[in-house]
Amino acid sequence: MILKSVPAMTFIDLFVIGLCIYSIIIYKKYLFKLKELNLSFPAFFILLGVVLFALFHLIDIIFMYILPFFITPELSMAMKERMHVDYSWIMSMLVVISMVFGFVHLIRILSHKVMAIMERLEKSQKDLRKDIYEREIAEESLSKYKVLFDNIPDLAYIYDAKGNITYVNKVFQNLSGYSPEEFTGRSFAPLFDDLNLKKAEYHYKETLNGKKQKFELTFKKTGVLCEFHNFPVYDESQKIIGVAGISRDIAERKSIEEEFKKLATTDRLTQTF
Repeated sequence: MILKSVPAMTFIDLFVIGLCIYSIIIYKKYLFKLKELNLSFPAFFILLGVVLFALFHLIDIIFMYILPFFITPELSMAMKERMHVDYSWIMSMLVVISMVFGFVHLIRILSHKVMAIMERLEKSQKDLRKDIYEREIAEESLSKYKVLFDNIPDLAYIYDAKGNITYVNKVFQNLSGYSPEEFTGRSFAPLFDDLNLKKAEYHYKETLNGKKQKFELTFKKTGVLCEFHNFPVYDESQKIIGVAGISRDIAERKSIEEEFKKLATTDRLTQTF
């Protein structure tokens, strides 16, 4: 009976040993990644359990195919059966202890990671709800301003708290050289050269601090000189959520001012002579 079951036992033994070798290869291949994920410790004990289990089957192979070269097959098989009776429980206990220890630590580490992921997801959801709320408030404010801004002859604009354009009226195209659709949702930075951009950013930040601003900038694409008036946009809780303003072309006014300055200078010189 013992000899008739040898092929089946051999297949099982070789399968377990092959599984063990494969597990060792996988462990070595991904050891660096396991260390990164802080999973190398439980993985080692799980692998140890697999190795101990495979070791018991390797001993079976030795008893069945190697010892018979030195002793009779009947004696070798008897010794194998005796080993199973006397020591299998010890090996089984070591395998179970190692595997349970590894899996307990694995579950503990994974539970901590899952909790951390859940906390990050919860924070992301809170941030998303906050962004949605702020966007709704901004859209409400935008709709109020649009009623006023759509039909005025000057450029009207609204920026969010990150410097992105959320609204400009049709005059924007005449002054900047770009259509409103091209810059809605984009930063105002590309509209100006370096010198004018520094001024724009400075007055934008000052407006976010609650200070109304008046300043002059020249659009890069068209070269149009404009006077800007910035004022902060508040939500219902009086928190500043953006910047709104009006701008107009002052090139003609500047030209007239220069002419008056020249005339005044000429008059003074005439009176001197």
